[in-house]
Amino acid sequence: MNILFDSKTGGNFLYIPEWRMGCELSYLSDVFWNQSSLLGDDEQFGYAYATTVSYALKKLRDVIV
Repeated sequence: MNILFDSKTGGNFLYIPEWRMGCELSYLSDVFWNQSSLLGDDEQFGYAYATTVSYALKKLRDVIV
């Protein structure tokens, strides 16, 4: 699975092509906000996936900084 994330004017974003899912992100270390953004209003992505990806982004931030 590929997870693409980058920054843009006004914030960060994440895109998962295989699942046709994308959202805006806060700082990579902001688990709560990123989890909420990944879940979205319809929670189609799923709580477990949103939580896993949010914590993985936090861990990635610790590695790349």
